[in-house]
Amino acid sequence: MNGFEENIVDTRITDRWGVDWSPMEIVRDFLQNFYDENPIEDISIDIKGSTVVVSAPVQFDYQELLYLGSDKGIEKIGQYGEGFKSATVNALRNHNCGLHVIVDDKDLEFFLEDKKIGQRNKKVVLCRITKTEKFMGTKLILTNCPQSLIDEFKFGLKHFYYENNPLFGELLASTYDNDIFVYKSTTSEGCVFY
Repeated sequence: MNGFEENIVDTRITDRWGVDWSPMEIVRDFLQNFYDENPIEDISIDIKGSTVVVSAPVQFDYQELLYLGSDKGIEKIGQYGEGFKSATVNALRNHNCGLHVIVDDKDLEFFLEDKKIGQRNKKVVLCRITKTEKFMGTKLILTNCPQSLIDEFKFGLKHFYYENNPLFGELLASTYDNDIFVYKSTTSEGCVFY
């Protein structure tokens, strides 16, 4: 493919890194990265069987993704940093998902491989980079998702505060400086967004 060679990068992250996240936390954090960079109406979640594809027009930083970067700007809650790293490790380790991120003309496939590190055997997160058809934006593809992750992706963008969130009913009250709002819930449970 035009002289592009497959490359495998060791992220230097093992399956023992980070926290043990619930399916909701994994999905919320994957989606948070798209929500940080894109208008809500530009984010697409497509579910077919056990495969979930999340896509949006803004292209994530290839190098940050490659190393599961941990930088975040002061204007964002997160920018594919610690949260993306934790979500990736948890999806691979706890749910045996396949995980690809398509950026521009590159397919970043994250996977676990057994390695002896010191005296212990561990699983290391590796990233295989291959050339793919050009995509204008960023696409996250998760395969082999269990039903618990599928259900959270179906709940999807309702995890976030935005004006037309279907969980919001009538506006009941707001503070004088419009930084706190109280809406009637459209479900039997209430929700808190911060």
